[in-house]
Amino acid sequence: MQIQLSKKGHVFSTRPKAHEVFDELFDEKEITLDFTDVESATPSFLHETLLIFKKKNMNLHIENMSNSLKFQLEKARRALI
Repeated sequence: MQIQLSKKGHVFSTRPKAHEVFDELFDEKEITLDFTDVESATPSFLHETLLIFKKKNMNLHIENMSNSLKFQLEKARRALI
């Protein structure tokens, strides 16, 4: 399943927003997040997103992420360790 995040907004800044966007996913095992036209995502949003996918045992793939968002994602990934 592919999710184009820009259909749900352009700025993602809170942990509750991650739940708003992703809690509806129940039985999917493979998810591709497309970050085309996403302006910003904070480490807290990305960290919570990673936690949601980890708890649901889902494989997450990311596409079209800007370099600045990749930097934020790496910060979030390091916080999981």
